[in-house]
Amino acid sequence: MKIHVETTNTSDGASAPEIVVGIGSSAGGLQALTEVLAALQPGGAVAFIVAQHLSPERPSVLVELLGRATRLPVSHAVDGAELRAGAVVVCPPGCDVLLVGTTLRVVPAPERIAPSPSIDVLFESIAEQRGAAGVAVVLSGTGVDGSQGMRSLRALGGLAFAQSSESARFDSMPRAAVALGGADLVLSAAEIGARLSALGTAGTWQGEALPEPETLALTTVAVRLKKALGIDFSHYKESTLRRQIQRRMAIRNVATIEDYLPILAADPEEAQYLARHLLVTVTSFFRDGQAFEALAEQLAIMVNARTSEKPLRVWVPGCATGEEVYSVAMLCSEALGRPLQLDRHLKIFGTDIDDASLKVARRGLYPLSAAERIPDELRAVYTRESAAGVEIATELRDCVVFARHNVGESPPFPRIDLVSFRNTMIYFTAPLQDRALEYVSHSLVPGGLLFLGRSEALGAAGVGFRALDAGHKIFERVTNDVVRAAPSTMVPTLLPTFSPRSLRHVPPPPCRGVRTARAVARSAGAVVRRPGSGAG
Repeated sequence: MKIHVETTNTSDGASAPEIVVGIGSSAGGLQALTEVLAALQPGGAVAFIVAQHLSPERPSVLVELLGRATRLPVSHAVDGAELRAGAVVVCPPGCDVLLVGTTLRVVPAPERIAPSPSIDVLFESIAEQRGAAGVAVVLSGTGVDGSQGMRSLRALGGLAFAQSSESARFDSMPRAAVALGGADLVLSAAEIGARLSALGTAGTWQGEALPEPETLALTTVAVRLKKALGIDFSHYKESTLRRQIQRRMAIRNVATIEDYLPILAADPEEAQYLARHLLVTVTSFFRDGQAFEALAEQLAIMVNARTSEKPLRVWVPGCATGEEVYSVAMLCSEALGRPLQLDRHLKIFGTDIDDASLKVARRGLYPLSAAERIPDELRAVYTRESAAGVEIATELRDCVVFARHNVGESPPFPRIDLVSFRNTMIYFTAPLQDRALEYVSHSLVPGGLLFLGRSEALGAAGVGFRALDAGHKIFERVTNDVVRAAPSTMVPTLLPTFSPRSLRHVPPPPCRGVRTARAVARSAGAVVRRPGSGAG
């Protein structure tokens, strides 16, 4: 499909961009876009793609209006055109725009409740194509469009801005970008424009030229995060820690780790931000659809073989914002035959150490674009759609309890029939992977299922399991025997991987408003035991 090009301030000889910035806006967006673009300077290696919700019934004059506000060339996005640095392209009415390599794709927007263009579609394509060289910006608007795509981009190393509530005419979209998308910086539109303008002169934003933090510095960071938040990151992979520390250094405009450490020590919010970067995960409904189809088959077999009338018990560690929990819940309900009063037949525990993600999971409200991977027949039964997004049905949410829990440290849940532990261990060092899997092993009853991610393996914890579907990482617990890791590999919780120094144990702070895993287990009538005490 070709769309007529209407261009202002055009220039020739532009090169391919090093950085791609997606800007999403809706109601009140014209003023915000104008303020952002007014701060941009010509030149640089950054390209800008604007997705402003527009009525498909009326011609748009957005290109002309924005062209008056900036010295950069502004044009309608054209299907098949090459993206150029130092220019702004605007999605036409009634279309979606996405990036494929360095080529723009402009396609008719499908029928949906949400307005067009889809900001999530744009952001997710930038995430897939550019990763850490992508930037997402959410400005004034109603609804939650853009938050899902922003989260995807952040998980791949990209940078995310949200307009501050006090400066936005309508703050629903910016607030969702913070709560759901995990925006890195919350600023006024003019301040966002100034930061984006700096990208054009400073080159890549993520600080690749910054020196890598030394091992001792990583240990210091882990200690300070533990003291501030009660979360031990010393067993996260060094590459993950280094990358996210560099990311925060770039955002705080400091050039050395020596300059960053005092900020981390003095600013409590900085510890929160760094931890949020470390905890972000790529999650979605029915991620890797074929694996979930295989799980559905094994669940049906397991349920048909059960003789107990007790509720089916499921645990999803590292559940993030809950999409995987609800995906598994749908499959369990189907395997059980969609019984009435489902919560009497199904109990699911979704756990994570990120309180912000758990809050999203409990609400059970997601952008419409997030639900596109849910099979149509399940979507019709277990979700409710509105302009605000897609909401998980009450009968399904009633089966689920979300709780703060650290899978590598806290007591495991007992008498579990299915553990879905996917795409979390990839961030752990080998000792922490072994310990987490040992804890999970203690949870499962004989005949219970373990569902892992594509890149994860059982390793030393494989004794006592047999593969039901090795390709899709589905295993069955066949015995109560668990081979415990040797003391040399079971590193104590607070012994940092980066340094031989021992750390003083600092108990985690109380979590206001969030039920702990122990409290959840007790309320469910379970006795929480530590590994080795016979649980499972």
